[in-house]
Amino acid sequence: MFACCTGDEKVGQQGVPSPAAELVDLKSEFAPAPAVESLPRPAAAGATLVIELDRSGTVKDLGLSLDSTDEDLCIIKDISQEGIVMKYNMTCPAGKAIKIYDRIVSLNGKRGSLTEFTKVLADSKDQNTLIIEVVQPTETSVLFKQPGDFGITLNYKRASVGLRVMEIHDGLLSEWNKAHPDTPIKSGDLIVAVNGVTNQALSLLQQIKEANGPVLTVMRYVP
Repeated sequence: MFACCTGDEKVGQQGVPSPAAELVDLKSEFAPAPAVESLPRPAAAGATLVIELDRSGTVKDLGLSLDSTDEDLCIIKDISQEGIVMKYNMTCPAGKAIKIYDRIVSLNGKRGSLTEFTKVLADSKDQNTLIIEVVQPTETSVLFKQPGDFGITLNYKRASVGLRVMEIHDGLLSEWNKAHPDTPIKSGDLIVAVNGVTNQALSLLQQIKEANGPVLTVMRYVP
């Protein structure tokens, strides 16, 4: 039904203690250049979709893998070719597909955590339909062009779908926020790509540290 990261993916802690994931503070060491700037592409508008999935056939599995960095933030990290979500996506109207990075907020009208959603699926296994509500994130991109402290604390597991922003301190990101008050990066936002390349959390972290002027793709989830 659901597949997700397991407890053996937990890693050490640094900075603010967290039982679920590692937290790190980032500094930039690339060559000097003028400040930080937003890319020309505007933030994409998020949407909420309520979809009735057909489970009357032989395939009952949703075919979704979910990120478990935060059990209350059920983000889709992969969609199997064999599940009913992919079957729905192949025939749904334009703009109504369930996508990677979408957040599941309710099943059959019940809101809850990953654990609670797993129970809903088990309780409804004999039903021919399932109502799923997902929130699609807004997306924005930030280009850092100056050496120094990024000023962010990140939360992640080894196989997390991204790096979650936990705290923003004085640094490059706070400067960018001041310059872009309409599209600031906030605590709870998720970094999912560096220079257009998606990867698991540890690889994203390494890309940020090594890139000369990294472009961060950031997702935000509005309930």
